[in-house]
Amino acid sequence: MSYICIWYGVFNVCMKPINAIDNKYSKPSLNNANEGSKKLSIDPLAVDDIANYLVEVFGSPESREFYYKIAYYIPRPRIDQMVVQSKEKGKNPGALFNYLARKELG
Repeated sequence: MSYICIWYGVFNVCMKPINAIDNKYSKPSLNNANEGSKKLSIDPLAVDDIANYLVEVFGSPESREFYYKIAYYIPRPRIDQMVVQSKEKGKNPGALFNYLARKELG
């Protein structure tokens, strides 16, 4: 089976095509970068926009790479929900958001 790969900064992320994923809730698998070189079905600009939004909201440019991962794996509505939750309930919203995101990523 071929994989779809895309570069995000210094990371090369490869995943199975959407129609090849058995469970609709499973996360794309990360594989060797040499297994494929097709375009990814997720818009890289959308991922970049979400990561920039999170950097702006939490004022944490050093967490940009982690925010790229969040934007890639977690749907935007869930990200927005976690942002609101972390701002309402946390003394340190950035840390609470990172905790919620790590929990969501599994």
